Amino acid sequence: KFIEEEKADDSFLKEIIQKNPNSLEYENVLKSLVKNLKDIKTKQQNSKLNNDYSPISIKDFESIINNIPLIKSTRLINILALSLIAKELYTPIFEEMEENMFIKYIEAAIQNNIKEDKILFENLTIKALEKYIKDFE
Repeated sequence: KFIEEEKADDSFLKEIIQKNPNSLEYENVLKSLVKNLKDIKTKQQNSKLNNDYSPISIKDFESIINNIPLIKSTRLINILALSLIAKELYTPIFEEMEENMFIKYIEAAIQNNIKEDKILFENLTIKALEKYIKDFE
């Protein structure tokens, strides 16, 4: 007698293959961030180090952080913030939930930002930065 093998449930493979490349999913977010960074890098101008300045004290440094935008490009700032959030706050457990809460938070934060409510996005960025910077302390 031959033992009839049970057919394995491979429906999840079809789901993976059929994922929409335009949907807001973690993998697509990462691909978009990488693509945008590469695009910025190709257009970025070279700069020369200028040593004609006086030394900066820690007081000057803190004043600069509080008052002077160090990055001109909104696109670069957004990529930086979103990359930090994705790296520091994402965990695969989100994918196990019925609705991916990581993506829900990102989506809500971005939509709130469009409506000039930046608090949720700033809070996510602060949480990500806290996690990232804890190794410095």
